[in-house]
Amino acid sequence: MNSVKHELMKPKIITVIPCRLKSSRLPQKAIQPIYGISSIQRCLLNTLAISSSQASVLATTTNPEDQVLMRHTVNGQADFVCGSESDVLDRFLKAIERHRADIVLRVTGDCPVASYEIADFLISRHIETDADMTFAKPGFAVGTSCEVYTAGSLLRLRERMPQTLHSEYLIYYFLNNPEVFKLNPILLPSHYHRTWRLTLDEQSDLELFEHIFSNLKIDWRAISFSEIVNFLTTHPKAASINSSSKLRYVHDQNFAAYLNKVTRIRDR
Repeated sequence: MNSVKHELMKPKIITVIPCRLKSSRLPQKAIQPIYGISSIQRCLLNTLAISSSQASVLATTTNPEDQVLMRHTVNGQADFVCGSESDVLDRFLKAIERHRADIVLRVTGDCPVASYEIADFLISRHIETDADMTFAKPGFAVGTSCEVYTAGSLLRLRERMPQTLHSEYLIYYFLNNPEVFKLNPILLPSHYHRTWRLTLDEQSDLELFEHIFSNLKIDWRAISFSEIVNFLTTHPKAASINSSSKLRYVHDQNFAAYLNKVTRIRDR
């Protein structure tokens, strides 16, 4: 009886991967091939390996040009939802409603090597608390981590802000409103503390990923964090392929200040 009760109380956890084809620095980066498999499917293969997540949802826009992504769901293993182009939170809410989710893991679609190991670690730490959102403190390789949200906190965000036009950067709505949301920052184990750039925004990023996957000959399967560590440790020059690329929301101080301003909840 106790085991049955435990299963009934187990939260429904889904992974939502926001993605669209519009991108300025690397056109249609989501469907750019990496060792013969599209970038977004590389990302989905890793999210499907998250043991504590019960579904992966590719969340795109209602624009006709983005419907091609329906053909990039790893042979239907990932779900597919469409929503607002300008308000990414709308897509999350649609995924929550469809799957009746209690907890949502956010993995951005430009992360072909998002770590399923980190995801499972953060989910386990999130469940131990009553936090609204759990995230990793800085120190991990860009493109490997994720964020964990309660579905209720995302619904509450929508109630407080009918429009969240910058929810592409969803975490800012939580970091900048600590009086509204309970945050759970986590220091990842030292094994995950790396300085590599493992996100896809520019041609040099694509070249790095192609170099990794082609050398390791990884086809239709997830890539583990240990495989990445072993490869980049034994091939240190590879990590320099995209070392000059910068993250806009980190290095553009004006843009960062703008995000901090527009993501603050102000009672009206």
